[in-house]
Amino acid sequence: LTLMTIATPHLGVRSFGWFRFVPRRLLSMAQFVCGRTGLELMLLDKEHKRQPLLLEMAGRASASRETTRDIKQSLEFNLALRSFSRRVLYANIKGDILVPWGTSALQPDSTHLWPSHRPPPGASVLDNSHVDGCRLWYEHQLDPDGNALSPDASARENAKRKEEHEMARALRETSWRTVCVDFELRIPIAHNRIVAVARSPLERWLNRPGVRAVGHMADTLLNATAQHDRAIGASSCTQALSLKESTSKCRQGYLEQDP
Repeated sequence: LTLMTIATPHLGVRSFGWFRFVPRRLLSMAQFVCGRTGLELMLLDKEHKRQPLLLEMAGRASASRETTRDIKQSLEFNLALRSFSRRVLYANIKGDILVPWGTSALQPDSTHLWPSHRPPPGASVLDNSHVDGCRLWYEHQLDPDGNALSPDASARENAKRKEEHEMARALRETSWRTVCVDFELRIPIAHNRIVAVARSPLERWLNRPGVRAVGHMADTLLNATAQHDRAIGASSCTQALSLKESTSKCRQGYLEQDP
C-alpha cells in the first residue's frame, strides 16, 4: 500500500509562509475562521495537559507532559503510518499560500513562501524546465537524520519551532519520498494548481498546469500497484493497465473541456 499526501500541512502552519508574521497571541483567532481545525493547525489545541493533535499524530510526545493516553494514541497513529509500505509526499516549492513548502515537505527550517532552494544531493531531477507551466522538479528520499535544529538560526528561533522540529524528526523516521512541484508563474494559487482544481471554467483555465502533476501522481500509484503485483505474483496487471487507460481518458477529457 502507498500513502500519498499532497500539499499537506504535516507540521501545522503557524511557523510557515505569511502565518509566521502573525503574533502568537492572535493565532487563536483561527478558530473563528476554521473552527477547531484552525487551532490544530496552529498547534494551539492543548487541553487538559494534552499534546497538540498533530504532535500526537507524528508519534512524538514531550517527556515533560506525556500521559499514558498520549503515548497510546501516538503509538496508534505511528503504527498506522508504518503500515504503509511506501510513503510519498508532493509539495509546492513556492506559491502555496495555505500550505507552504516547509510544512508540506517536512522541512521545518524552510519557513518562507518563496524559499531559495536547489535539489539536495542524491535527488533525481525530473524536469530541467517548465512544461505547460509546471515543472516536476525532482524526487528525493528524505534523510531520517537530516532534521536537527538549525545551527544558523538563533536560539530564540529554534525554540519557537521546537514542536515543528519534533514532528518532522518523528515523521521522517518512517521514510518518505519527496516530489517537488514548481509552477512557473509567481502567483499564490499553487495549492489549488497542484491538484488541478476545476470547479468552474475560470479555475480550469488557471489550474491547467496542475494536470501534469496529477498525471505524475496517478503514474506513481499505478507503478506502485504494478510493483506490488509482481512481488506477490498476482495476475492483476490488466486491472492496473485498465486503470491507467481510464486515468488517461480522464486527463484528456479535462483538457478537452478547457475553454
